[in-house]
Amino acid sequence: MSAVFDLGAFSSAVGAAVAAIVVVLTIPLVKRLAHRVGAVSRPRADRWKQRSIPMLGGVAIFAGVMVASVLFAPLDKSRIALLACASVMFFLGLVDDVHEVKPYVKLIVQLLAALAFSQLGGVLPWTKNALFNQAVSVFWLVGISNAFNLLDNMDGLCGGIGAIAAAFLAYFLWSYGQTDAVTLSLAMAAALAGFLVFNFSPASVFMGDSGSQFVGFFIGGLALLSKTYRTRNLLAVVAVPLLVLLLPILDTTFVTVLRLLNNRPVSQGGRDHTSHRLVQLGMSERRAVLILYGFTAASGAMAVLVRSWDVGHSIALLPFFALAVVLVAVYLSSVTVISQPTQDESGRNNRLQFLVRLRYKRQIAAITADLVVVAASYYGAYLLRFGGFEDPALRALFTESLPVVLGVQLLALWLLSGYSEGWRHFSVASGMRYARAVVVGTAGAALLLLYITRFEGYSRAVFVIHGLICLIAVLALRSSFRMVDELLTRARTDGVASLIYGAGAGGDLLVREAQANPAIALRPIGFIDDDMAKRGLKIRGIPVLGSGDEILTILNDRRVEQVVVSSQQIPSDKVDNVAKVCSKHQIPVRRARIVIE
Repeated sequence: MSAVFDLGAFSSAVGAAVAAIVVVLTIPLVKRLAHRVGAVSRPRADRWKQRSIPMLGGVAIFAGVMVASVLFAPLDKSRIALLACASVMFFLGLVDDVHEVKPYVKLIVQLLAALAFSQLGGVLPWTKNALFNQAVSVFWLVGISNAFNLLDNMDGLCGGIGAIAAAFLAYFLWSYGQTDAVTLSLAMAAALAGFLVFNFSPASVFMGDSGSQFVGFFIGGLALLSKTYRTRNLLAVVAVPLLVLLLPILDTTFVTVLRLLNNRPVSQGGRDHTSHRLVQLGMSERRAVLILYGFTAASGAMAVLVRSWDVGHSIALLPFFALAVVLVAVYLSSVTVISQPTQDESGRNNRLQFLVRLRYKRQIAAITADLVVVAASYYGAYLLRFGGFEDPALRALFTESLPVVLGVQLLALWLLSGYSEGWRHFSVASGMRYARAVVVGTAGAALLLLYITRFEGYSRAVFVIHGLICLIAVLALRSSFRMVDELLTRARTDGVASLIYGAGAGGDLLVREAQANPAIALRPIGFIDDDMAKRGLKIRGIPVLGSGDEILTILNDRRVEQVVVSSQQIPSDKVDNVAKVCSKHQIPVRRARIVIE
């Protein structure tokens, strides 16, 4: 069926503009309607927002997408099916917003809508087994719909992530020559962009279940309509949709696993999502949401690379990206979430509890990460040296030598650096140990292959490249938590703005403790030190502003709330002079001491 208004190449752009305009014009009406029918988000213990906000924004999103799609998008059977089934999800969510729908009823309707869409063409042929493809497609649609529903937990989050994902899908649809479907994707992206005008922090309206269910199903369905199977890169068939929608998938998986590990019902609401944990790290809501936007853009860019590259290059890059994503999830899992009332689950038989009690789980995780790093580094070295594995002899050499490289490299890491040190305590000394282990492991693997095979067919350049990649990756892996900790603590805006007197070992120790322990509520903004050679230096990112004699100038130039003396070795007359100046400005002077009782 042709579009009502066929504007050729301009149809997609005009349709997107119309979708955004319809949303912007409809939102004020939707707000009034929400208050009239009682569709308002009320403060609750398991909700992030503790104020009443209308939550029928999904009505405006639905109106914008449907108007743009009907007027400007050529519709075939599969696209009509997508609009119809997504509409079913919208009305399901709308009823749930006004009158709560039981979870099992929602699941039944979701399954029926997904089955109908898959039967009408919404299936991506991952394999030659049609039944398996349909089952996976149904699971995908229901999972993505619920993932977007769970992601709607902070101002601007679900709408922004949906807009970015829809924009990337528009690019892929265009690259596959599906220009008719591009209009649908851009209409969704533009509608969500218009919605963000009212939903970005501080939000004046929520999309509600009507919006999140509709958006999730629509975007998940678009991913199934994209003809990724036409690409020569078979890895892209699976990886592209997963990468474009990685954040909703990751957030849902993250929350599900942690709730199971903590013996909590998965269906119970809570403030333990990735967005909430970022705020718990000291970020503002806006910054947390923007970081998640950046994460989605990065995973979308990775999807573009996988789509553009061949399988060999994609395999070299994806393990490092996957490892980075896992590290992010592990880091966030260690963040303490806001306490909330939960039901007593002591009697539940949780089969995942053994993971909590498992001994040496940190070491097992570190060894697994090293296996990925070493294998990917060795593969990448071959790729950089030879450009690919078209030569069967080259593939045979790689396959035969990989177990040797893995075994020797892991043995060297275990013997020379160990697996007992926590990554949050990474230091220069530990970095040197890891570097030595990588060098010894690389050289040891080469020597063992020399002994076994006389190094026939092998390239010395491959081992040099492998060693360099592996060294960078191992050091980045081990220092990742420490680097994130320091970046977050430097970005903190809470705590008492403190000037540290003494830029020696005591001052360094005090700053480290302040950055690692938010409970002491001390935010270093600068040092003063009577050693003029230290002027202008930075210690852990904190500048030395001058000497104690310059305290008056520093107080006038900086917003200082207290001065902390970091060392007992600073002469008392110097401290007294600083204290006199500070007393005139009503700024307290305190001494830091290490107390052993």
